[in-house]
Amino acid sequence: MKKSALQKARASYQPKLPVVLTGAVKAVEGKPTESVANQEEIKALFPNTYGLPELKFEKDPNPGMASPSTWA
Repeated sequence: MKKSALQKARASYQPKLPVVLTGAVKAVEGKPTESVANQEEIKALFPNTYGLPELKFEKDPNPGMASPSTWA
């Protein structure tokens, strides 16, 4: 099957990743989340996730040093 120029361009595309995701990363927990309004109603709708902390991904200065006990 002959590929078109568009198919070749799509196949060679390399998406640009944020620098923080190009190497080892670690998840850093932030403050707990909450809704602006209707907190009890939303908490009832999402009981397993409401109030969980924000997660930020940062470059890990010590790649390979994490133990399985620190994995989420």
